[in-house]
Amino acid sequence: MWKTVKLGDVCTIKTGRKDVNEGNALGQYPFFSFFNVHTFNDGYSFDCEAILIAGNGAVGQTTYFKGKFEAYQRTYVLSEFEGIESKLLLFILQGKLMGHLSSMVLGNTIPYIKKGMLQDFEFSLPPLAEQERIVAKLDAAFAEIDESIRTVKNKIKEISSLYENAVTAEFSNIADCLERKLSDVCEKITDGTHQTPKYFDEGYIFLSSKNVTSRKIDWDNVKYIDEAQHIQMHKRIAPRIGDVLLAKNGTTGVAAIVDRDIVFDIYVSLAWLRSKGDVLPEYLLEFVNSKMAKEQFTSRTKGIGVPNLHLKEIREVIIRFPEEKEKQELIVKKLKNIDDACSSYRQINERKLLNLAYLKSAILSQELQSSEVA
Repeated sequence: MWKTVKLGDVCTIKTGRKDVNEGNALGQYPFFSFFNVHTFNDGYSFDCEAILIAGNGAVGQTTYFKGKFEAYQRTYVLSEFEGIESKLLLFILQGKLMGHLSSMVLGNTIPYIKKGMLQDFEFSLPPLAEQERIVAKLDAAFAEIDESIRTVKNKIKEISSLYENAVTAEFSNIADCLERKLSDVCEKITDGTHQTPKYFDEGYIFLSSKNVTSRKIDWDNVKYIDEAQHIQMHKRIAPRIGDVLLAKNGTTGVAAIVDRDIVFDIYVSLAWLRSKGDVLPEYLLEFVNSKMAKEQFTSRTKGIGVPNLHLKEIREVIIRFPEEKEKQELIVKKLKNIDDACSSYRQINERKLLNLAYLKSAILSQELQSSEVA
């Protein structure tokens, strides 16, 4: 007889106690946080079979581990499974949890979830004997799909490396280039308001680092502030077309150019860069997004739990550029052509990943439904 249960009924749900800064690449034990790949730690707080769920950052991402490990304070550790096969629970979470959490995620800059959201997650559970049969069947069905997923992910990594290497080569091989600090080529480098504003259903657009997680500004998921707040913020910063916005909190080191003639304001999580004119805005954008710049950002980033780039350190980053604007334009055009080709190939592979994920979810749902009916 199948029954509906809540996640909190079939396992204990705890969180780690470590700050993410306590990760150590040379440590002995796996250290799980909100990153896609775990790091290590010198000690361990858990020694068990567990399913780990990212509680912020990559919210809902699940990982299985058995043995000694450490966990970040916002990583949820599911253990002490009662009446459920851990492997079946992993399959269920991977297939259904993200949809369950999608409308409940909290936070503006760094998304996060609360323990209760996991405890209340409901799903249908068959008897243990049926669970074992389902797990054996799904293991066989998913093995080939998982191998395909790994292959596609590797292709996406190769695409990113190809583009990064092309960009690095382009900036490294500039003949008779100039080298200046970003502060030397920008009118001003500052950030948005440090006060959390009051939001409204409409009004003036307000952007934060969550709107700059790729090379283009996300204008579809913005917040709004009223005129009084806008006037105060605009006295200090009035962004315009051609300005570069750099995410300096959370998702650091990602920049986008203002591509719309629209009035808006920004939060402290975004740095604002405006070229004096010696460097084309489009060239500035390409360099700030390059591996060459990111390596400088990484060496200056403060904090690993919530990475933060300070304005002083951004201003110190060295930019390489040809003095002639025509050469800057040629570099920008060349990099755009490379980016367009890579983006097209990346999109093809990302669609493959989605299709493979849908396939796993469909197989899981079909197997659970057919087993319950039987």
